[in-house]
Amino acid sequence: LDTALRRRFSFEEMMPKPELLTKIQLTKGDPKSDIDLKEVLKKINDRIIVLKDREHQIGHSYFMGHDDKNEDGSDKYPNKEEWLTNVFKDKIIPLLQEYFYGDYKKIYYVLGPGFVEKKTEKTIFAVENPDYDEFDIPEERYDIASFDAEFDIKDAIEKMKVQKLDSGTGATAESEESKDKE
Repeated sequence: LDTALRRRFSFEEMMPKPELLTKIQLTKGDPKSDIDLKEVLKKINDRIIVLKDREHQIGHSYFMGHDDKNEDGSDKYPNKEEWLTNVFKDKIIPLLQEYFYGDYKKIYYVLGPGFVEKKTEKTIFAVENPDYDEFDIPEERYDIASFDAEFDIKDAIEKMKVQKLDSGTGATAESEESKDKE
């Protein structure tokens, strides 16, 4: 089927176009709640290119539609924070789970600690100093964050934007700028 389609049609590569994205204001009338979706998409795709390849980039359409209107002119998505949270929860994260086949550490590298929680296995065992080498237990585990009432999409995106990989170690580290804010 693929060969038959290629004989009859030409295929044009469609790469993500972050320049088509706008800022989204999570709280109406509060410019401090603005999130630059173009910057978010670029950051995610830059990381995906490094960890996977350029063909697995996320398209700009995932972040479009937040300003859609109903037939009566009212806002189709009045709660922008909920809309953006659902984009990550229902679209971006499942796609990354498929891309990385359960390697949540790579999803952590793409989205950061606001979306993927890093846990130390030593905390789940009652034994104070078990011989981890004997059982080949990894020291870290990564879980998708709980998108409950306490989840803050703005905070998660800010953590994603400042996350950097330590050179040579593969470990993540927050930038000095984010440490100064705390």
